[in-house]
Amino acid sequence: MDRMIRGIESSVAELEKELVKLCEHATWSPLDKGRTAVDQVAECALITDWVAQTIEDCVIAPMDWEAYGTTKASLDTVEKALAALKPATERCVAAMRNLPADKADDVVELPWGEKYTLGELANIVWWNNTYHNGQICYIQTLLGI
Repeated sequence: MDRMIRGIESSVAELEKELVKLCEHATWSPLDKGRTAVDQVAECALITDWVAQTIEDCVIAPMDWEAYGTTKASLDTVEKALAALKPATERCVAAMRNLPADKADDVVELPWGEKYTLGELANIVWWNNTYHNGQICYIQTLLGI
C-alpha cells in the first residue's frame, strides 16, 4: 500500500510541476478543440476524490456526471485546479491507509465495467494522473516549452 501511496503522491507532484510550467498557456486548447491542461488536472482532482469516497465507503460511490461536469468547469484556473487536487489526494491517501484489511480484497465494478478490489482501486488515481501528465507534457511540446 505504501508503494501505491508514494506513486500517487509522485504523480500529483509531477502534475503540479508540469501545469505550473505552462503559466499563461495552462488554459490553452490545442487546435481550439483539445482539452486544456487545467481541465485535465481538474479531472484528476475529481476522480481522485471519487476514488477516495469509494474506498472510504467500501462501495462504488455514485457518479453524477452532470454535477461532475459542472464542478470540473468551475475549476478553470491553475490555482483552483491545484486547490482541488491537494485535498482530494490527501483524502485518497488517508482512505487507503484506513482501509480495513478485511475489505481490501472486496471487488467493486466501476461505472464503465472494469472490476478492481478496493485495495487496487487507488491504481486508477496513479494511472489517470500519469496519463494526463503525459498529455500536459505534449501540450508543452506543441507550444515549444
